[in-house]
Amino acid sequence: MVIKLPSHGYDDLFEFLSYLKKPNQEPVVIDFEKVKQYSPVALVTLISKVKAYLSEEIPVFFMNHEHFEAVDYFQRMNFFSICNISMPEKFQRHDSYGIFTEIQEFGINKGSVDVISDGIARCCVPEEEKSKIDHQTENSEIYDLLVYALSELVNNVVQHSESRGFISAQFYRKTELVRIGIADYGIGILDSFKNNNSPHYRDNWSDADAIQKALEPKVSSKNHIKSLYQTPVNAGVGLSILKKLSEKLSGKFCLVSGNAIIENAQLKVLSADCYFKGVAVNIAFKKSGLPDFQEALMETKKELGLISRSGKFKGVIDNDD
Repeated sequence: MVIKLPSHGYDDLFEFLSYLKKPNQEPVVIDFEKVKQYSPVALVTLISKVKAYLSEEIPVFFMNHEHFEAVDYFQRMNFFSICNISMPEKFQRHDSYGIFTEIQEFGINKGSVDVISDGIARCCVPEEEKSKIDHQTENSEIYDLLVYALSELVNNVVQHSESRGFISAQFYRKTELVRIGIADYGIGILDSFKNNNSPHYRDNWSDADAIQKALEPKVSSKNHIKSLYQTPVNAGVGLSILKKLSEKLSGKFCLVSGNAIIENAQLKVLSADCYFKGVAVNIAFKKSGLPDFQEALMETKKELGLISRSGKFKGVIDNDD
């Protein structure tokens, strides 16, 4: 089966996944000829799809991948190296300078959640906030919020997917837009609720039911399981915070698992041959709106129990009350 990739892959994962159909145990050939511009979520979703094919022992081959229009971008983002494709680079690698974070793999014994979350957050915060991040006395609540939400989201994949995941981000200077993409090729949200004996799970659930429940505040397939500190191993607020972030800043939010997808609060169902093994999340928002977002999100953070009595942002196991 030959998959001819579309020229553009942005925030619309429903359309993008319609190209990535599931073969009937025949080899998959992915044709890059028409590819021009892809967002971080399109990159990590494509990688996860490739890894899913391979995990099912379906051979995968690339075609026209050495000379297509966006080849330098794909190489700089480490797409081909993660796919174990070695190709000479015809450009000089420069530091990202907070403009993007190349694709990073995480999971069991792969990648530090703290380091990954810090890198993505630094790419997202406004310039005037960056000096506060490492300051001895000042504090960037925007940075703290992003690191916490991202680390929860990454940890969610590590804890629930039984696989590995990929994350990347990019800041577009002309439009002030930030895009964050995360995807894995694990068991998906529905099976995570089921396999962990979550009290939220119902026998008649579909993928659509599972992803809608996962977006409720303080809902996780493991938040009934306690850590050594007698706190939930996952608080179930990462998705809620990032969804609110995109909504308040007139951005975009997308969550995919199995054959269900929620894009900007609209539920859609993928065709059976486009089933996405694992989870993919896209968050897009205007970076220039982040300072105003802090006040707008304060009430949400209070509801989630993420505000201490002193009025500062706190994590799940912190308790300065």
